[in-house]
Amino acid sequence: MTPEQFVSKIEQDQLSPVYLLIGEEFQRDEALSLLLDKILGPSARDFNLDVFHADEVDPGHVLQAACSLPLMGTRRVVVLKECNRFPEETLGALVDSVSKPKSSTIAILTAQKVKLTKGGVFKKLQKAGYVVEFRPLYQNQIPGWIRRQVMKKGKRISSDATYLLLESCGTDLRSLANEIDKLLVFVGERPCITLDDVGAVVGTSKLNNVFELTDAIGRRQKGKALSVLDRMLETGEGATRIIMAIARHLRIMLKLKELQKTTSSREELIEKTKVHPYFFNEFLAQASNFSVEALKHGLNTLLEADNRLKSRSTNQRILMELLVWKLLMSFNPDSGN
Repeated sequence: MTPEQFVSKIEQDQLSPVYLLIGEEFQRDEALSLLLDKILGPSARDFNLDVFHADEVDPGHVLQAACSLPLMGTRRVVVLKECNRFPEETLGALVDSVSKPKSSTIAILTAQKVKLTKGGVFKKLQKAGYVVEFRPLYQNQIPGWIRRQVMKKGKRISSDATYLLLESCGTDLRSLANEIDKLLVFVGERPCITLDDVGAVVGTSKLNNVFELTDAIGRRQKGKALSVLDRMLETGEGATRIIMAIARHLRIMLKLKELQKTTSSREELIEKTKVHPYFFNEFLAQASNFSVEALKHGLNTLLEADNRLKSRSTNQRILMELLVWKLLMSFNPDSGN
């Protein structure tokens, strides 16, 4: 089931006894919030909502909650996060329990990824309820997503402001949503978020940090890059988000390098790379320092680091420092290719 179909079912009051929400985290969380608002509303959550994390709960407690009757309401909701880490036998029992005709419990299971193998518990769940997949948005889909998020709050955002926000925060939806919330508070009663608003709100935080880091890497300033990295980690910036920001920066430079083989038009380069004019000159200057091969190698290095972050035994700070060092050592400035 697509996210659009999922929303349509909810609007039509077509609820299922069990949901499996998989894919991109922020969209999953939004879907979960939408479901809870529809099924319980804010007032009934204290009595009829149980939220469990698969790594932190005994399987028996989840089944017990699913079999409990609702208090002061007609529905009970059991949420199990990271359900792919739960025993399949218990998941099967949970699906069977909430699927009974007289069950008053709705189970909502979430995970980044599951295996829908033939005969497996998630295939069984697929038959019993709704499986909704939230795929990561492509970069060209993000501006529309930003506009929709702002419209939900009864505001508008100018095109320039939209693209500056994207350039400032990257494609991480949670980071973008946080900045949108700040912007909504900042504009107050004004109906539209402008370019100046984004510069004022975002410019003093993520904008400076991200571009300080990418600029230092581009200029091969090891000391400064490590210092900015340390500051970002100290203030709670996630390692994964930092990797995403650097990777996006390298991809834009790589695209610029490849496009420059066929055109030198500034307007055409801006249009095809979707870089805001505010940042274009900086991207162009940095791209001239690297070969295509060096940028591709850098992207592979970032991918390797991202994969290593998924290992619980990895020390994030050490990994990120080594990552920056490797990037600086592998980037060989060159005047052409």
